[in-house]
Amino acid sequence: MQRIIFSVLSILIFILPFQKSFASCLSGNCISGKGTYLFKDGSTYSGTFYKSKPHGKGAMILRDGSIYRGYFKNGKKYGIGKLTLKEETNILGILIRILFQVKVR
Repeated sequence: MQRIIFSVLSILIFILPFQKSFASCLSGNCISGKGTYLFKDGSTYSGTFYKSKPHGKGAMILRDGSIYRGYFKNGKKYGIGKLTLKEETNILGILIRILFQVKVR
């Protein structure tokens, strides 16, 4: 019995520090529908998915605390969106491929 408890504790001690390094669907349908997904880098996305990628309207909270709310296409920010930096600076813009028109408030 002590060996089993020791083995379980050893596994937990080894796995827990690496727990955030795994990507996973936290809730909903992250394949084709609405859901919340945790990425390997610690950022999260809540919104619509298509073919397991952010697609449509959603919000992404980046690891540094910045929040992007807007539209996504094939897993990338696309179209009208609002980026709120950690320092609470708002950037509004339209993102089409590499072009990003911004209006800072």
